[in-house]
Amino acid sequence: MIEQKMFGFMYESALRDATLQRAFEGEKKHLSKNQEAQELVRAFTLDLLNGRIANEVFDKRFKELLQEVENSFKRYLGNEQFTFGNAQKLVNMTIKYVYLTTYQQPDRRKYFTKCHCPMDSIIKAKVWKELKNQEPLQNAELENRRQELIAKIKMNKKEYDMGWSKVLSTNKLQYELFQNAVCFLAELHGLTALEYDYVFWQD
Repeated sequence: MIEQKMFGFMYESALRDATLQRAFEGEKKHLSKNQEAQELVRAFTLDLLNGRIANEVFDKRFKELLQEVENSFKRYLGNEQFTFGNAQKLVNMTIKYVYLTTYQQPDRRKYFTKCHCPMDSIIKAKVWKELKNQEPLQNAELENRRQELIAKIKMNKKEYDMGWSKVLSTNKLQYELFQNAVCFLAELHGLTALEYDYVFWQD
């Protein structure tokens, strides 16, 4: 019972993050009653927390989860209002909150190394600013990677600057550009992508 209540609190907090202000323009008060979506996220995070998702299959499982959660809300609402952008924020923020439970269980942190950084306007701007304003890196390979990331974002700046909640499953380019940049910067700082969010979200 307490496990379900604690997860429910984290999920509800993440759902508010995913639909705050104009991020979701539909009726919000019934969103938390979508038990199918909550159970999908709960099952994944429990598998993650208990080391039941190997690194080599994480990407596949995670992509499937994001699509399943988005589809679940579309069925529940009967419309297209709940976007991929909303789904990624809900899932990634839930995982971010669940990660806090490893504070006194450091042996479990290794299970979260492949997790994504929740994408929103604040961290998206932070990532772009750090990426382009950084001094040239002494390591030529890393500097080449940085320049490639900058070039890709510049080439697709319209998509990158679009509101995160407007990202659709038919065009996840912004999300992919963002996650690639976060992974690169996190690596430079000796962090995981999820830890990067904790350290720099409002730095």
